[in-house]
Amino acid sequence: ELRETSAVDVGEALGWKAGLWRLRKGGIANDIVLRGLQSRDLNVLIDGQRVYGACPNHMDPAAFHVDFAEVDRVEVGKGPFDVKNQGGLGGTVNVVTRKPEPGWHATPTLAAGSFGLVNPSLTAGRGGQRLSALAGYSERRGDPFEDGDGRRFTELANYRPENQGDRAFSIGTAWGRVLWAPANGHQLDVAYTRQDSGAVLYPYLLMDALWDDTDRLNLRYEATGLGERKASVRAQGYLTQVDHWMTDERRTSSLAKPRAYSMGTRAETRTAGGKVEAVVGSLTFGAEGHERYWDATNEMAGSAYAPQAMIPGVTVRTAGVFAEYVRVLGHGFALSAGGRLDQARSEADGARANTALYEAYQGTSALEADDTLPAAKARVAWHRGAWDLAFGVGHAARAPEATERYLALRRMGTDWVGNPGLDPSRNTALDASATFTRGGFRLEAAVYRSRVADFITVYDQARRAAVPGVANA
Repeated sequence: ELRETSAVDVGEALGWKAGLWRLRKGGIANDIVLRGLQSRDLNVLIDGQRVYGACPNHMDPAAFHVDFAEVDRVEVGKGPFDVKNQGGLGGTVNVVTRKPEPGWHATPTLAAGSFGLVNPSLTAGRGGQRLSALAGYSERRGDPFEDGDGRRFTELANYRPENQGDRAFSIGTAWGRVLWAPANGHQLDVAYTRQDSGAVLYPYLLMDALWDDTDRLNLRYEATGLGERKASVRAQGYLTQVDHWMTDERRTSSLAKPRAYSMGTRAETRTAGGKVEAVVGSLTFGAEGHERYWDATNEMAGSAYAPQAMIPGVTVRTAGVFAEYVRVLGHGFALSAGGRLDQARSEADGARANTALYEAYQGTSALEADDTLPAAKARVAWHRGAWDLAFGVGHAARAPEATERYLALRRMGTDWVGNPGLDPSRNTALDASATFTRGGFRLEAAVYRSRVADFITVYDQARRAAVPGVANA
């Protein structure tokens, strides 16, 4: 269904599913919205990897950094009920990529659509008993879409006349995967993806991407059928990074400026992490840890293009343990319960941080923060004949992002400033569902209630103190 949809990326395809929406910023790179929460309030994973965009304004969400031709399926868990992955206030979206099928296979695909959309791809591989491999390449490109009156979005936003016919996006993705089974019940999986993104237009935002390149490396090892209880162990390690450059050089805001652009931001982010998980009977337990580094430097004509550390080299380290238990109670009832506890530490680079802005607007110059992040869930399910009923309660927390705590940007008239004193956001939710299935007919109803404490959003903040170098009010 995903590969045959008219959507151009995972975010757009999921936007047609119940309970999910898309936030559209241009011809591609749609952000996923799940139960009213998006971006930083969701876990969007690729094969369990944490992939983060580099743009401070979420120009490039995580789901943008995977190609349709890689995708096998998308798993969606709604609400704060995922104790195996830290931080999903609104839920978890895990994009699962394809594995080699038995024997030799090659799949060429060509998709074309309105507004100059062209998407050729080729996937080839071989699946063997001990050694399997898969590789592929895909290219996606398209022109600005038009409204009902035939006007391109470049004509409706502030694009320069000579750039209104520019291509909306052009992206190439190459990937490879090798699986090795050294013995029965054991498997090593190594995968690497490189995505080269050329210019992408974002009329929803103030700038466009000139490039947005991504590397994803993932290593996984799994052993099953261990001991008398047939236990299994899974271990994963990964490294992802994004290099991003964006400017307004195609916009009218760049006219009559000393450089081709009036503002530009160079951003990069790197994430390294891993997880170890064991399943023994009805109990699953393990540990997870990851470290994200995020840096962004902004230049503006109004400041004579002096570099500003918009995100001052912030590192966030998170580590925790989790456990989940599932038990069949009889008479059609089943119980699942679990919890996790994480500790997160955030640190900004003191040599780059603009502490004057924090002092002026927030009354603090703290560059470090420690957060304790608990999570828990309990769910009861009942099955009888054609009916399935379920009721659950869940709680999850996430640490504030680098942009929320440490963003600092002097601007004409209004500064953009984070709050180093922010508390973590915490979501507590109740969830109930009923499903009736008979033959080819299925009817499902679900209700939920969420309350997010310390929800983080953007607001107008008056300057609280006179600090040298901070002139705006």
